[in-house]
Amino acid sequence: MIVGLLAAQPASMVSAVPARSATPVPGLIGSTISTGTGHTCAVLATGRLRCWGNMTGVESGVLVALLPATADIAQLSGGLGGSCALLRDRTVLCSPLNGQLTSRGVGLRGRAVQVSAGREFSCAVIVDGTAQCWGVERFGQLGDGPGPSAQPGEPVVVAGLSGVTSLSAGGFLACAVLKDTTARCWGYNESGALGNNSLVSSPVPVTVAGLTGAVSVAAGLNHACALLQDGTVRCWGAAAPGGLGLRPPFSRVPEVVAGVTGAVAISAGVYQTCALLVAGRVSCWGDWTIASPSTDLGIAAATEISVGSAHSCALLADGTMRCWGDNSHLELGTPTTPDENASAVPVMPAVPAVRQPDDAGRLASTMLSAPARVLETRAGQMPTIDGRDSAIGERPAGSVTRLTIAGRAGVPADASAAVLTVTVVSPRRSGFLTVWSCSVDRPVSSNVNYVIGQTIANSVVVALADADVCIYTQAPTHLAVDEDGYYPAESWYHPTVPTRVLESRVDAPPTADRVASGLGRRRAGSVTELPLAGRALGLPPGAAVVLNVTVVDPSAAGFVTVWPCGSDRPNSSSLNFAAGQTIANLVVTTPGSGGGVCLYTQQDTDLIADLEGYAPVVSGLRTLVPGRLLDTRVGEQPTNDGVTSAIGERAAGSVTALPVTGRGGLPGDPSAVVLTVTVTGPVSAGHVTVWPCGQVKPHSSNLNYAAGDTVAATVFTSPGDGGAVCIYTHAAADLVVDVDGYEL
Repeated sequence: MIVGLLAAQPASMVSAVPARSATPVPGLIGSTISTGTGHTCAVLATGRLRCWGNMTGVESGVLVALLPATADIAQLSGGLGGSCALLRDRTVLCSPLNGQLTSRGVGLRGRAVQVSAGREFSCAVIVDGTAQCWGVERFGQLGDGPGPSAQPGEPVVVAGLSGVTSLSAGGFLACAVLKDTTARCWGYNESGALGNNSLVSSPVPVTVAGLTGAVSVAAGLNHACALLQDGTVRCWGAAAPGGLGLRPPFSRVPEVVAGVTGAVAISAGVYQTCALLVAGRVSCWGDWTIASPSTDLGIAAATEISVGSAHSCALLADGTMRCWGDNSHLELGTPTTPDENASAVPVMPAVPAVRQPDDAGRLASTMLSAPARVLETRAGQMPTIDGRDSAIGERPAGSVTRLTIAGRAGVPADASAAVLTVTVVSPRRSGFLTVWSCSVDRPVSSNVNYVIGQTIANSVVVALADADVCIYTQAPTHLAVDEDGYYPAESWYHPTVPTRVLESRVDAPPTADRVASGLGRRRAGSVTELPLAGRALGLPPGAAVVLNVTVVDPSAAGFVTVWPCGSDRPNSSSLNFAAGQTIANLVVTTPGSGGGVCLYTQQDTDLIADLEGYAPVVSGLRTLVPGRLLDTRVGEQPTNDGVTSAIGERAAGSVTALPVTGRGGLPGDPSAVVLTVTVTGPVSAGHVTVWPCGQVKPHSSNLNYAAGDTVAATVFTSPGDGGAVCIYTHAAADLVVDVDGYEL
């Protein structure tokens, strides 16, 4: 949800453009946007920051000079004289304003899940549900009580707030929504902008009168608005003519904005307030010739909105933008008569404006090869491909193993991410593994879950920020790691620090942004819709996502199916489990209608999902509604095209050549395919290895199983001879293979 970030002084309407003829911003494919005073910023689908408009002085405060070109931005927020960025490691960077903010990062006490820049101050929601503000204290807008803050410019805790789910910093006021769906505001109130039926400013949060069911709030210069669960909007305070959508345009308590229904996001500025509607339309009211919420703005398929001091922008589903309003500083990205310090064309610091195709005429994607072992802790086994990290011994409980990936097994030193198969072998106690880039703190997530004596594997796509990955081992076990491929430096794939986006357990730590938390056990036969769009995850519209999905303590054996919401549930499984088992699998999918991913749970269980990365629509990665390509079992539903169905249990030591190209939605020449491979009913313990037909079978495994198991694993591989992949079955078992996606 984007909320408005305010200006203090009206900008001159030199070349205002009515929203009904909103101007395309040329040359941009964006993933998130932010408008401020005299400037606009966007995070591109590549993760790069681009800003345009007035680039100098206190009036702009954009982040161009402060953020490195590779900054991993989750959320942008632009305000008067300063802008802030929330990075994916949950730290906050802000641009200078009279020395109050620092490019070295804001010294927050705790990790942030949202940031909002206002007029000479900013605020953040912390992961524990509290809020902190910093900057100039004039009318109590820092919310820490009467009197000046002990250390001017340092973050202070907003008094008495807990359970904060979102907030917005405006003029000299700020508002927050709490978990109980009520709202609190603090700061300047001579226009009734605190919504408590008073005109007295308050240095501590006060309750917005009569407001419940709030989802988010947008604070303007002298007014605020709330989005409610029923899709309506309520506003209070005073704004420019028509800015509240009320009659009269002044109110000390919330009033309904007539004509706005089906809203999913709101944003407020000085001259205008806007709502993003469920069908991708935009409704605005206020100045710039948009006097009524019923005015047709001529914008469709919008996914995000942001209102600045005197201009507004919308991000569309195809990643392009439309902006309207004041253009005296070229903040619309279209040239008129430029000011001395204005930029006529969108600029991006230190990186190319447009990524060029590789020499094959398409954007570089995953570079897959035959799997190569890069870690083997057991003695007496075949050594790793280069002899490093071999026979190093069982990993102790609570240990972290640092494993160099870049520069080995054909992975270049500048690779952005690696595709790994991580296997736990004969653990002495139940536990889990976490795999992540050593450049950041260990995340709250797991990649492989195991029980005593179990040998089990999972695929992991991990960032290579400093060439090494770290593996945390909760309980003592041996490990094997195979490198299956990598994403080159010029790839569009964007690995993230593993971020929890779904947590059904009521007694577990919440998700990163407190959305989809504490939902309770998922009932047998239920479908859980996991929202991903509109959250502070930095996902571009239409991006394919890589999720690690985990079941915890299921009541009986069963499976989970993951697919884009809005389409029929496919005849496939993404994750299989036994009663009482905790097990994870990697899933590659794309959010469907409403920006959600659907998870069908066959049996009662708790569910966890962690975001591992994404690829924008301009990349070569394409996801599919899962389609069945192989089912060896007799008496089951046939595959999508009736080929390779009921061919019988695979014998021990056999190799099955599975044609994949041209089937299940795959084109005839994909460079890589994403498969879910499932073993069911094996007669004894064994493993499965998948590789391109025509190549030598690698010394590795993609899937490990015990007698009687039904277990699945995601496999990244390339089609080989005849467009087929080869599957080695170590111990006799039935096999099921579903296709989840491919790369061009």
